[in-house]
Order: sequence, then C-alpha cells, then structure tokens
Amino acid sequence: MVMFWARLGSLNALELAAGARFWKKWLEEPTCSADTMGRVHALLDADGLRHGIHHIYDRLKRNKALPDTQGMAISVVDGHESHTSYLRHCSGCPERTIHLETGDRVQF
Repeated sequence: MVMFWARLGSLNALELAAGARFWKKWLEEPTCSADTMGRVHALLDADGLRHGIHHIYDRLKRNKALPDTQGMAISVVDGHESHTSYLRHCSGCPERTIHLETGDRVQF
C-alpha cells in the first residue's frame, strides 16, 4: 500500500525512500530490503491467494455486503509489473518481444 500511495515504481525505490524521517515515523518499524520482499513474493502461493480472495468475495456477496447492481457487476483488476530484465529469467518467467530501432529484444 505504501508503494501505491507514494507512487513508487519499484521495491528498490521503496528501499531508498524508507530511510526518510517521514517513513520511519509513519511506519514505526524498519522496512525490509527489496531482496527480502522479492524472496517473499517468489515464495507466495498465488493460487492459494486467489482462492482466499474468491472466498472473501463469496462471503461478502452472500452477506449482502456488496451493493446490488441489478445483475451487473463491475470488477477492476490492476496489475503491477514489479521488475523486468533482458538478462535474468527463470523457466516460469513470462516473455515479451520489445521492438527497438536497433532490433527486437526479448524481455523477461
């Protein structure tokens, strides 16, 4: 949430900004490094998280906590690209081809 509110584009930017007096006072705890955040996200079970979010949605819908939209439901999904690389990748990394004036490059 801090990254969203501060419009920080990467975990490294958060790590650099975390030394400011404002963040130390507001967060009250030291922030972890960008490497630690990366390791935690790499170990995160995305499927389990997806099921948990769906479970919460089902409960909210069943308890009528979500507004009645006359059969119309609106959903907003925002994806955040945490990092990209032209050099480092793993077997599960998505790939895309970037078209440059100097030629095409595969980005992971």
